[in-house]
Amino acid sequence: MTAHRPLPKQTQPQMPTQTNTSKTLKTLAVVLLAIAVLFTAYVAGKRGLANAWYYQAEYFYSDWEQSSTVGSQPRYHTAVNALDKALSLDPSHPEYWHLMGRLRLLGVNVGYEPDAVLDVVKQHFLKSTENRPMWPDTWLDLARLNNYMEGLNDDTRLYMHNALQTGPYIDLVVWGVAEILLDNWMWLSDTDKSLLEGVLRKASQQPKALKLIFESATRFEKQDVVCDALVAQGDGLNSIGAINSYCRF
Repeated sequence: MTAHRPLPKQTQPQMPTQTNTSKTLKTLAVVLLAIAVLFTAYVAGKRGLANAWYYQAEYFYSDWEQSSTVGSQPRYHTAVNALDKALSLDPSHPEYWHLMGRLRLLGVNVGYEPDAVLDVVKQHFLKSTENRPMWPDTWLDLARLNNYMEGLNDDTRLYMHNALQTGPYIDLVVWGVAEILLDNWMWLSDTDKSLLEGVLRKASQQPKALKLIFESATRFEKQDVVCDALVAQGDGLNSIGAINSYCRF
């Protein structure tokens, strides 16, 4: 008789144990956490460096605003270059774009930049409003710039409207819009005049804004326009010193 060899014992494939699976998941979690930490540190580092460049430019601009004396042309270009570096690191930051527009506008005003740069300034302001549409300062800067470049057109009116919508009780906004309208008094439509009346009504409750408006009206020789509008509204002329100082009846 032929001897039969026993069949080899079949074994089931070894399944990973619960302990191995748990270790794998923990390792994966640690790796993902490390990646997240490194990415966060990278982003924070870029933003921190961008802020450092921004504050260098902002210091120059603030110094000019406070002293009314513009620094040398090399210092001006150093500030612009610093802001360029900030934008290269954080190109979506609305405050960087706004300051860049103001800096370049300053450069044009003092002769460090050609007038053609005004178109670039406008784009800087618009870029700022894309990511910060509720900031009235930028809309007012746009309104003033567009009024200078193109006069009181639909774009200027839109920018004034947005400034008033986002900053209805800010003195500089109320004054700025009134100043643009007074500057264009000879060409105002009935709608524009109604807007001016509304702005003056608002200013009658804001002494600082009203004082600034009278100063602009004096420069444009439009004191009578402002005084007549306020008298027509019956806004208590004797209660506000600024009105008594400028209106003679």
